[in-house]
Amino acid sequence: MDEALKRAACDPNKFDPLDEEDRKLDDTSDGIDWDEITATTQPDWDAGRFAFDSSEYPTEEAATAAMRELLHSIVEKAWREATSSN
Repeated sequence: MDEALKRAACDPNKFDPLDEEDRKLDDTSDGIDWDEITATTQPDWDAGRFAFDSSEYPTEEAATAAMRELLHSIVEKAWREATSSN
């Protein structure tokens, strides 16, 4: 078995113990360690600090529309700031 597949993707103490065995076999062949990324955001998620929660919407379509609106507002703000500084 490939050595990268044998090692834990991140510190197993940061996650639910039920996931520990699955993490030992994580595929990082694409060069991205998704568990490392998750580990950096897990404390914010646990504390309820997230920008968007799809469970607040009654349907998937409503959540998707709200996500598009959020992303659109972020892009508009970025464009405004970029054009005002020039």
